[in-house]
Amino acid sequence: MTANTSPGVARACADAGMPLYIVKPMRNEVLQDLIETHRSDASLPT
Repeated sequence: MTANTSPGVARACADAGMPLYIVKPMRNEVLQDLIETHRSDASLPT
């Protein structure tokens, strides 16, 4: 999660090993959707 929404931040996060990107302020629905979508995703670190 980041407060930085400038161009290229999503790519920089991915390059740093953070496959998911969400900006603040975020809506609870967005976070819940990400959790539900990726909670069993074996490609994500535990």
